[in-house]
Amino acid sequence: MDTLCEKILIIYIHGAYQTSWLWRGIIDDISQEYDVEHMLITLPGYYRNSKESILSISKKIISHSENKIIIIVGHSLGAAFACQLVKYIKNNKIILCLSSMPINIPRIYITFRLFAEKILRTTSSFLPVTYIPIFIRSKLITNYSNNNLLSFLMKKDEYVTLLCKHNNVMSINIGCGYMDMVAGGIKTQKKLVNELNNKGVISEFFNFGFTGHYPQQLNRAKYARWLLKVIDSNIY
Repeated sequence: MDTLCEKILIIYIHGAYQTSWLWRGIIDDISQEYDVEHMLITLPGYYRNSKESILSISKKIISHSENKIIIIVGHSLGAAFACQLVKYIKNNKIILCLSSMPINIPRIYITFRLFAEKILRTTSSFLPVTYIPIFIRSKLITNYSNNNLLSFLMKKDEYVTLLCKHNNVMSINIGCGYMDMVAGGIKTQKKLVNELNNKGVISEFFNFGFTGHYPQQLNRAKYARWLLKVIDSNIY
């Protein structure tokens, strides 16, 4: 491991209804080029992480990142979470890589999701949903009643306001593919990048192609090239 690689920590944050396993291939691809340290973050409320909070997660990151440049890679809900996480990490230089970040999600959609998850979490023997395997109901469904992750979803202007507050953010790299309705589409993501640049925040957009909402799964090689490009342009 060269001296510069020792100073880099890449943090990966998965999206809703996903697990950290989705980053395995990406980490393998990055490791072939750079021998850097990787850290996987499980969103609060997933698996046995129900007692975690954004504050406890940030403390864990800080304890492993003294004098390091932190690259935070967040997908979908994990990208929104990453934007909030930055305000708790003040003593490190940070590079954000945000893919398929949800923007301007309709409130009725959020209300429906909350209702659906309450139904899926029920233990009532009178409802047929009880027969859904417990690992699906309790492991893969986020416990929003204790950790309201949906509160991290914001409108475009709110993201801009939040991200412009932090002087330790070196650059913000935003990626999106065609047919990504959850992220609001490529046009919406490009507007976010333009507004950040207009505010003096170094930002760049990356097009994943026809990947919908899951670029790291449908085009892993291109996703890895995006991250390698970010490392090359910002650090090396």
